Amino acid sequence: MPGGRIGRHRDAQIARQIGGDAGHRRRDIGELARTPAGVFFGVATLRQLLPFGIEAEQSALRLAPVVSVPAGRIVDAPRFSWRGSMLDVARHFFTVDEVKQHIDLLALYKINVLHLHLSDDQGWRIQIASWPKLTQVGGRSEVGGGPGGYVHSSVIRALRPLADAGHEVYLYDQHGSGLSDRLL
Repeated sequence: MPGGRIGRHRDAQIARQIGGDAGHRRRDIGELARTPAGVFFGVATLRQLLPFGIEAEQSALRLAPVVSVPAGRIVDAPRFSWRGSMLDVARHFFTVDEVKQHIDLLALYKINVLHLHLSDDQGWRIQIASWPKLTQVGGRSEVGGGPGGYVHSSVIRALRPLADAGHEVYLYDQHGSGLSDRLL
């Protein structure tokens, strides 16, 4: 947007004091939100309006000096407060990088709950120091015959800041019910 500007405001009263809606021209982008999460998800809406492929590493669009965004007014609020995704790591092992990529995609699509399913009768994916055989046995396979795998509990904890940055609730489970074949 040549000559345009981007303004983000957390509060409508503050926005009015500094120009808010009245100060925006057709080539400007303005965003009003009540909370930091609202600002974050407003940026996600803007990202969704950008041309396909703009975020790809080797995209010509990413390297373009100017990118246009369609003109319009968007009033957006979630229909449901709990918009979630469950990643079934117990049955199909995912690497830490794959989980991070999943978290980034959740943020892009304004999904605010991530549930990591880490243990089931098909696999035990989180290392527990006092029970090393759980991952030695329970982490060595996956549904479909893949090699499986597991991660240390500190890695699971390290994912929390990434989820927090995306204003997502980060849940993970590990339980013993139905896992007698792995526990034995």
